[in-house]
Amino acid sequence: MNELTMNQQKSNAAWYKHFWPCFVIFLLTISVTSSLYFAYIAIKNADTVIDENYYQSGLDINQIIDAQEKNEQTLLQNAKP
Repeated sequence: MNELTMNQQKSNAAWYKHFWPCFVIFLLTISVTSSLYFAYIAIKNADTVIDENYYQSGLDINQIIDAQEKNEQTLLQNAKP
């Protein structure tokens, strides 16, 4: 009989006196806090664009590569006897 009343007292205890609700709330608090911290770091240390006109830079690089390949082909053709 005494054991039954002890179980009833445990089940009637406030939710914050039980382990699992506190553990779940703790995990949620840690995950929200770490998410906010990482969002702060991401915003504070945001990557900047290296070149604002990156498309034109890419086209210029392609022209340089094409010119180099053309020069190589010319040199190879002139080198053959």
